[in-house]
Amino acid sequence: MKNFIKYFIGTIVIGIILYIGFRIQLNLVEVAETTFRITSLVIFGTLFPIFIGMLLRIPRLIQEIREEKQWKVNWMKLVAIGLPSLYIIIAQLLFFTSFGHYLPFSLGIFQLMDSNITTIISLVFGYVLLDSLMNK
Repeated sequence: MKNFIKYFIGTIVIGIILYIGFRIQLNLVEVAETTFRITSLVIFGTLFPIFIGMLLRIPRLIQEIREEKQWKVNWMKLVAIGLPSLYIIIAQLLFFTSFGHYLPFSLGIFQLMDSNITTIISLVFGYVLLDSLMNK
């Protein structure tokens, strides 16, 4: 019963954070439609899923911290999964600058921008960022 309450409260907290985040995003969409400035919407739309990915990994990280073992970084996972997803995130953000057009695959990444793929990539990056920390 104790675990059920922890899971239920965790689900409620994540749900509230998601609700607040989506309300903020709706407000940013309205601002972008009236002012034609989409920078804050793009930044929030990229960073919020990273935060949610990290939030999804935090319960397991807390368990690992309680074990009090030596920590190290799983560089292979960070380079193989984290680096490509970080590149897509950065290319998406830099596309609106003059430098962003010169990045490889920037046009393809920009075309994916309004899809769920970039949201999933940001979510994966946030999760992998905390998941690459290991205790041995």
